[in-house]
Amino acid sequence: MELSKQFNTGLILGKRETDYILGASPVFKKEINTNWKDWKPEHEIQAKRYFDTVSCVSYSATDVIEYLFTWALNNNQISPVDVKWLKDNGYFKNGLINFSDRFVAILGETTKAGAYQYKVGDAIHKNGLIPQDMLPTTDDIISFEEYIGFEITQEMLDLGKEFIKRFPINYEWAFNIDALKYAPIQVCVSYADGEGILCPTSKVNHAIVAINATDDYIEVDDSYQRQFKKYCHKAIYSMMLYTVKFNNMTNERIKVLKDKNSSAVGFFLPATSEDVAESYALNFGIEVPKVEGNNNVPQIDWDNFIQGEFELNA
Repeated sequence: MELSKQFNTGLILGKRETDYILGASPVFKKEINTNWKDWKPEHEIQAKRYFDTVSCVSYSATDVIEYLFTWALNNNQISPVDVKWLKDNGYFKNGLINFSDRFVAILGETTKAGAYQYKVGDAIHKNGLIPQDMLPTTDDIISFEEYIGFEITQEMLDLGKEFIKRFPINYEWAFNIDALKYAPIQVCVSYADGEGILCPTSKVNHAIVAINATDDYIEVDDSYQRQFKKYCHKAIYSMMLYTVKFNNMTNERIKVLKDKNSSAVGFFLPATSEDVAESYALNFGIEVPKVEGNNNVPQIDWDNFIQGEFELNA
């Protein structure tokens, strides 16, 4: 039996002309082709004891990124240094990576009407993520106003900025469920509940996570009581793909170098992408010159950024 409800779960539909689109964006993407359900994060429910957070857009966005991190952690895609940093800063809860949905909801400008997908995407891209326990949604919060009215601290902002330097996150609109080869996809539906394949036709009002697809249905992860459901293909709308650039550099790739003209010794850390190179530069306080690239997207001005060349011993 299918139960379809028209109530406010927190989705406001809308796009911008300036948003990236899959297939026409400079965002790096790696084909993973996995059963995303194997990497499920902790199930978190947006409806609390006294109120609904109307934060389905934030819950589904952080769920997508938690799926990606769980996959990466279990497939040696994150460097030991970054794994230690995540542990030292409290990003694990009950053995799983867990980000604060409330932090994202607040910075993503969630109102009683909900939030736009792109505003939540912007909040994550610019401010990063913090651990769930740094800003949880506890049972003693009795209203939406109290939930969303918390003033984000400088400590939270600083940690989020450090996170996004280490793990650059981008988002873009997708128009085909085949994008699951890159990551779980944030999708929008008309909320429904029940066994079997759900195919509601009422107004689209809810953001969830698509994790697998067959010819007959799309399996999703929902932020209400029933975690896993199946929707028919024609019930899926407004698909957003998040990507995370992981640095899996191990100690074997770090080279120890000595200056020929002095006793100075240093380390060479190869940057595996433009995002990683910029992250390293920012960490060391080095200015990153930019030029206009494809589609008017700024990119590193390598001619003025690179300070010299050398040749490593075999």
